[in-house]
Amino acid sequence: MPRTTLWLRPSESGERTQVRLRCTLPAQVPTALLHQWLSQLTYWSGGPVHVVLCADGPCWWQEPWTDALAEAPGHHLRVHFRMSGESGDGE
Repeated sequence: MPRTTLWLRPSESGERTQVRLRCTLPAQVPTALLHQWLSQLTYWSGGPVHVVLCADGPCWWQEPWTDALAEAPGHHLRVHFRMSGESGDGE
């Protein structure tokens, strides 16, 4: 069963809250809804959202996500691609 987990903890200064979200989404999210979500995250965080698309190789879901993200306003996000074997978890 899909699960959504939201972690909240204070920032180092204590003046802001660090948020970490882990969940599953449909393979194809409506572009307008994705852009609204990115807009809200950008507004509340004060900066662009760093999006990391991870794949083990060519995969069918990468194209719809890439297309939807490509249509988002550039000031809302920074997109990175990570292939299997690259270090880091995208954070």
